[in-house]
Amino acid sequence: MAERLISDMTLKVLGFEKGHAFSEFRHMILQDGSSFAIHDGLREVFPGRFKVVKPAAVELHTTMDLLCDAPTTVVLTPDTANEQAFLPEPAALRDSVLLADRGYVDLHYLRRVQDEHGFFLIRAKAGMNPQVVEAFREDGKRLQSLRNKRLQVIHAKLPKRQRVALGVQWQVDGHPLCLRLIISWNPRTKSFCYFLTNLPPKRYPLEVICRAYKWRWQVELLLQFDHF
Repeated sequence: MAERLISDMTLKVLGFEKGHAFSEFRHMILQDGSSFAIHDGLREVFPGRFKVVKPAAVELHTTMDLLCDAPTTVVLTPDTANEQAFLPEPAALRDSVLLADRGYVDLHYLRRVQDEHGFFLIRAKAGMNPQVVEAFREDGKRLQSLRNKRLQVIHAKLPKRQRVALGVQWQVDGHPLCLRLIISWNPRTKSFCYFLTNLPPKRYPLEVICRAYKWRWQVELLLQFDHF
């Protein structure tokens, strides 16, 4: 009943000016989960991932619509539940865009979203190894030496002073899945950040992608508030 009320009573309260890069989307969906420990006596019902330290724990899986500034789905599960199982159905993302953290990367799911004419912007994992089809530096220079190679082969050659936009490809379900991979160096953590998206490059250039991902923090703030 609570889930039904949350879904039915959310209203669109935010939006973009006509012509803005994100103005064509009906929804901007933010997805995340937050874990917290509970009393050890509940370990059989709500097993935790860290059995020695916290044998009982739960995870709150939250789907939020940024344009409604409110959650649309909230599910409480044992902490051991696979968080990818609580992603929105691909058909529900038609003409919408999903923003999620790296734990939600599932190439089979992303293909289904793309097939349903949905879009996504997800922080990606460092260990990915797609085929690099195309490579451009932030200033527009094409990086010929990075093309037609596996990502892990060229990883040491990635520039740190400028962000890079790569066209990458995987074989998924017997067919190529072509996406954009935006890579930027974080001098504070001394590591690269990776953003995977199917948003078209002409309307959503590199700097727009990096700026837009920061909106995902709204669901993080919501979950932190729920803890209190």
